[in-house]
Amino acid sequence: MRSCPSAVVVDATRGSCVPPGVVEVLTNPGSLVPASQRIARHLDAIQSKVNSSGLLAVIHGRIDATDWLGVVKLERQRGVHFVIRAEGDRQVVDLDLLRNLTLTDTRRCSRRRC
Repeated sequence: MRSCPSAVVVDATRGSCVPPGVVEVLTNPGSLVPASQRIARHLDAIQSKVNSSGLLAVIHGRIDATDWLGVVKLERQRGVHFVIRAEGDRQVVDLDLLRNLTLTDTRRCSRRRC
């Protein structure tokens, strides 16, 4: 995946357990499961019919001496993969319908250091 950082802005008027959950996991990695469950329940409770359904993945890791936390909403999407190839004096298009894409260029990425 390519890097696509953007500023993270917390809406102080809405209660959210996501920023405190991120800090909790970064300071106590053993809290990953309960914190991610709280985040998932919170996000599920505030969903409207406008939002698409998806699967929440919370991932904790360390690169060199820096802890990081990824919060990713995986959404099912459809797409097409195609290859155009020459066959004699004709151009032939091979198409594959992809029914269960989860990570696409439409994802939003953010980076935050706590």
